Amino acid sequence: MTKSNMFSLVLSTTILCTVFGATLRREQRVVVNDDYQFDWSISEDILMITVTAGTAGYVGFGVSPEGNMNNADQCVFGVQNGSPYLNDYHSQKAGFPTIDTDVGGTSDWILIEASETDGTTTATFTRKLITGDVNFDQPILSGITKVIWAFGFSDSFEYHGTAAGSVDVVFIEE
Repeated sequence: MTKSNMFSLVLSTTILCTVFGATLRREQRVVVNDDYQFDWSISEDILMITVTAGTAGYVGFGVSPEGNMNNADQCVFGVQNGSPYLNDYHSQKAGFPTIDTDVGGTSDWILIEASETDGTTTATFTRKLITGDVNFDQPILSGITKVIWAFGFSDSFEYHGTAAGSVDVVFIEE
């Protein structure tokens, strides 16, 4: 390991411990397909996600009791005109979701950083496992969590077509 790699590792660990105040309990990479993957880790009561998607458009990530848009808690993010963005959404059924804060909820998905390079969008964000927003957020509990994902080919937030799906993830062992 070179000195610069060692420095990066120590710096990353120091930043992570400073931001989250504890050692990681669990982490994993989930490759959904060639165009969408995410890394996740949990520290204390915070879930940190880094998504990489093969698009220069919007990207969605969320949790849902059924693995679809029914009662889903999600965030939509990307980089538009060089500026990163992330919004916290929820949906009761299939269709265009609603921004939580527009209907009295709280914004609980927190953007750490986002970038767009050569048609690939990468973003890191966090959320508490249990946010307290009981009307619009899904708690992340032990056992299987159904993660929903989607992306579009522009930053105009519109129907994603077949660029969407779900995957089962165990963030917290039972």
